[in-house]
Amino acid sequence: MARNIRELKNAIEFVVATSASIRVGFDQLPIHIIREKSEQGKTLKEAVQTLEERLIEKAIAEHGTTRGAAHALGISQSSLVTKRNKMR
Repeated sequence: MARNIRELKNAIEFVVATSASIRVGFDQLPIHIIREKSEQGKTLKEAVQTLEERLIEKAIAEHGTTRGAAHALGISQSSLVTKRNKMR
C-alpha cells in the first residue's frame, strides 16, 4: 500500500524511467498503489481525477480561454476540451 507520498513518488519515477511511451497511465503503476484508498475514501485514480479537474478549471479561470489554459497545462486544446466535457 502507498503508505506515504514518497512511495507514490518513487513508483511514478520508476514508471517514467522504464516506460517506452511518452505518456504514463494508471495501468503502469503497481496495482497496490492504484487501489490504495486515500483518507477521504477515494482511490488514487479518483484523487488524480479530482486534482486534474481543479487544475483545468483554475487554468481556464486564469487564462480565460481553453487555448491559453491548455498551453499553460502543457496539453493540447482538444485534450483539455475533451477532459472538461467528461467533467460535466
